[in-house]
Amino acid sequence: MTEKQMLGTKSDQSNNPQSIRNRTRFILLKPLLVAEIYFIFTLILYTFGPTTWINTNPYFLYAFLILYQLFFSFGYLYEINKARIPIGLDSKKENLITSNRIKIKRFVKFIIIFGLIMTSISTITYTNISTFSLSALIDQTINGITNPLSAYKESFGGGSEGGIIYLIIVLTSPITWAAFPLSVVYFKRLNLSYKVIVIIMFSLEAMRWIIMGRNKGVFDLAIIIISIILIRKMQNKYENINNEVFKKKESKR
Repeated sequence: MTEKQMLGTKSDQSNNPQSIRNRTRFILLKPLLVAEIYFIFTLILYTFGPTTWINTNPYFLYAFLILYQLFFSFGYLYEINKARIPIGLDSKKENLITSNRIKIKRFVKFIIIFGLIMTSISTITYTNISTFSLSALIDQTINGITNPLSAYKESFGGGSEGGIIYLIIVLTSPITWAAFPLSVVYFKRLNLSYKVIVIIMFSLEAMRWIIMGRNKGVFDLAIIIISIILIRKMQNKYENINNEVFKKKESKR
């Protein structure tokens, strides 16, 4: 067998469906790896970091956190192994995917609107602003940046111990927080008005955390954006490989 034939054989083997599926599963494992590294880092920081946290039952806490991560990883790996990764698409599959994309886009738009409403309510509620005033938000944001310790102390005196508004915010928080990653994933596909809404939603959420003197929330938003951008790049890389292989298979027929 000549060198050219050997290279061609290797290329065919690397582009066969099973090889592509294996590479795709490896790509899908990267988000789990990032999440676990982040979890381990935060756990080490919590345990050995400069701040001494009050913990009445450390064994229960560590057992709960470790079990949570184990079940999370198990569920993630189970779904990857169960999923059927398609290689190429026929016309029927393309029509089905197009239909699903339209439904998903409508759902994402609804989630974004809901997220904006609840983010606005939580911003007003947790920052103790009587009415939604942009000037008041900006002034308090500047105060949170220049004097974070004072802002942090003031955030405990707002009477946020209970009430129907706080109950609604807590109960709807999973849906509200879903708006942030979903809006980043579908940002390029949104029209201008929804892109503006997404920017306003992120800005309000960031301002809320700054006003409360808790910059952790701002870092969470940054991590969401960076992680999803990296995942999207990996996804696009996989889709390009998949499309190239499918085109080669079609050209040989």
